[in-house]
Amino acid sequence: MSVYRIRTDRFSLKFEPFSYYDDDSEKEVEKLRVRISSYGFSADEVLNIGSAALSDFSVGLIKMLDIPEESAILEEARGYSYFSFSNCQSEYGKVMLYGKICTQNDDLQHELSFESRLYFDDIREFCEMLYADYGSK
Repeated sequence: MSVYRIRTDRFSLKFEPFSYYDDDSEKEVEKLRVRISSYGFSADEVLNIGSAALSDFSVGLIKMLDIPEESAILEEARGYSYFSFSNCQSEYGKVMLYGKICTQNDDLQHELSFESRLYFDDIREFCEMLYADYGSK
C-alpha cells in the first residue's frame, strides 16, 4: 500500500492505509496508521478509518484546492480522532489543518490536539496522491 506524506520544517503527517483478514469476523478489516509530529509533539496511532472514508476525504481535498469555500474532514468512525483541512479565508494559498488523535491504553486515555497553517504547495502532492488512489472508489 502507498504512504501519503506532508512535511514542512516543523510539521509532518504520514498516512499508511492497510488491511488484514480478521479470522474472528471473517471479514477484511481496513485501518489507517497515522504518524504526526507538530512542533515537537507527536503521535503514532492506528485508526479505524477505511477506504470509503479516505475516498470521501480525498475528493474533498481536491475540491478544496480549487474552491476557497470547500473543506475536507476525515473522522474516525467512533468520532474520537479527526483531521480537518480548510482554506485560510484571510490568506490565499494557505490551508489550516486542525486535528486530534486519541487513543486508550491500559484504561488511560491519551490525546494530541494540533493545528497547523500549511501552504498549498506543502499539501498538493499529498492531496493528489490520495485522490489518485482513493478518489474514484
